[in-house]
Amino acid sequence: FSSLFALEKRLASRAQMVLHCAYVEYKGDAVLFSAPSGTGKTTQAGLWEKYRGSRTINGDRSLLGKRNGRWFAQGWPVCGTSEVCFNEAFPVRAVVMLSQARENSVHRLTPGKAFPLVYSQVTINKWNMADHMKMMDLIEELLSEVPVFHLQCTISEEAVSCLESALDALK
Repeated sequence: FSSLFALEKRLASRAQMVLHCAYVEYKGDAVLFSAPSGTGKTTQAGLWEKYRGSRTINGDRSLLGKRNGRWFAQGWPVCGTSEVCFNEAFPVRAVVMLSQARENSVHRLTPGKAFPLVYSQVTINKWNMADHMKMMDLIEELLSEVPVFHLQCTISEEAVSCLESALDALK
């Protein structure tokens, strides 16, 4: 356990965090699909590959941090069941919190609504209050600078089109 504790402490001290997400590259940016295990992160990433030619950089986790004032997603050596993990970095266009639904819809979340959803998917050292507070501050900073969407989705190209419209409106 000591190595895991050391890793989390180092991440906190470097203003970096690990987000449980499927990380895809779309038009030179990172789109991060996040949700509890089994919700469909890898499935949505696969739909983006199939229908938009995106590439999955990591199927399970991403290291988030800032470079020159901009948030970047970095590949991570843990890839979960997807077995996809490349060490590549792209600027973060959006974090997309997923839920399964019968119809596709997407809406942008306020930082207040996004916080508990993103917090629940970040690896946080909760037993060290100082590091825990640093991570909470870092999540708050991320949410003030990066759009977070809630995508209620099916397994379809329509789900991709629904989110793509919201992402393209950001540019």
